[in-house]
Amino acid sequence: MLARLTQITGMSTPLLLGIAQRAWSVFAGLITIRFVTAGMSAAVQGYYYTFGSLTQLTQLVDLGLQIVVVQFASHEAAHLVFGKGGRVSGAAQAMTRLAGIGRFSLAWFGALSIVLVAGLLAAGYWMFSSRTGIADWQTPWLMMCVLAAVDLWCNNFFWLLEGTNQLTIIYFYRFGRGVVASLSLWYFLSNGYGLYALPLSLAAAVIFLLTILVVSRMHFVLFFFKTHPPEGAISWRREILPLQLRLGVSQISGFIQYSLFVPITFRMVGPVAAGQMGLSWTLVDSMTGVALLWPAVKFPAMGALAALRDWSGLNKMTLRVGLQAVVLVVLGAATLILLRAGITIYHYRLDGRLLPFLPFAILAVSSLSKILASVMISYLRAHKKEPIVALTSVVTPIMLIAALSGAYLGGTLGIVIGYASVMTFLMLPGTAWILVRSRAAWHENPAIPAGSPPEILQR
Repeated sequence: MLARLTQITGMSTPLLLGIAQRAWSVFAGLITIRFVTAGMSAAVQGYYYTFGSLTQLTQLVDLGLQIVVVQFASHEAAHLVFGKGGRVSGAAQAMTRLAGIGRFSLAWFGALSIVLVAGLLAAGYWMFSSRTGIADWQTPWLMMCVLAAVDLWCNNFFWLLEGTNQLTIIYFYRFGRGVVASLSLWYFLSNGYGLYALPLSLAAAVIFLLTILVVSRMHFVLFFFKTHPPEGAISWRREILPLQLRLGVSQISGFIQYSLFVPITFRMVGPVAAGQMGLSWTLVDSMTGVALLWPAVKFPAMGALAALRDWSGLNKMTLRVGLQAVVLVVLGAATLILLRAGITIYHYRLDGRLLPFLPFAILAVSSLSKILASVMISYLRAHKKEPIVALTSVVTPIMLIAALSGAYLGGTLGIVIGYASVMTFLMLPGTAWILVRSRAAWHENPAIPAGSPPEILQR
């Protein structure tokens, strides 16, 4: 069926699966809204979305290593072939370096999973203990913390699969995981599990993850346990650490820019407003996620083009996927704004569960700045470089101050105005300026002489 669809549409299988995943995400998000609003009070809805935002603290343990793994693996994949079950073959040096990257990542997250659980527990206690008698949050939050750590470690293998351009299995997994997580979440919500529905649906997703690895990519998984690269095959201090430190700043910045607004709203405005912020942010983020699908699918190929110094091909690919993403986000934002206006005009029952019209519209429009900056950052990262670290170091505290002062002065409207202003007038133009300067400096070297394109560009 997928083969037939690729012939009809001219799209690749990963892209079709990615579209299916995003479509399911939008559909499931709307259905989940029904279950959340029907089965939870407005205040408990705030706990629900704050749970999800706080688990993004995994980015602080990640410190950019996920992106490093994808980038480094994509460069080695240009010299490798992946057979049935993910069996790895090809240049010996590329194989040892890929094994070194994977083993380091597994060890890193294995050691820091304990730190993650402790940090999440502490953050949850500080956040939720300020509001007593509203919801039974302690046990579900403990379950959520432990399962988030397990999920983070297991996802190492999917980052490696993504970096090696095994995109069909990646997007099949993401689509399947979304379906499994949503169906289990709906089941538990409809049967009165309340906040327990979140960790239980996460447990179902982890089980699905492990099943996919065992059934379809066991050779790939075992490669990283059986292959023992010689000392010095990959240098963490010389190769990974410099990029990881810069990416770590960006990851922390990303958490503050995209995941901290619901907790800030919960703490400073209240759980009801946090529920409105969380639900609205989910709708806008789902729409933005659809638009970001195109650059996400092409990122490994962009990394391979950068490794081959095919600057013309890299520029054309980035421009094409960027234009596609912009068109989609403009159409998506307009649709969401019209829907929100209809909910207000006709007094639909969701009116009190979403942000009021003005902050909702501002949040939707600001997604254009986000998508443009994201595409440019993907272009820069395809070079295995992270030149925006200085910019994010400036943007992060300004964004935090804007959110806190906005919450104090204007509630949710103040938070959204602060976010949109920083993204539009600082992050976007700053990223564009860095891209222009970096491209002029990096693209001085000529392309590698033409020959047979590596497998990663043929798939």
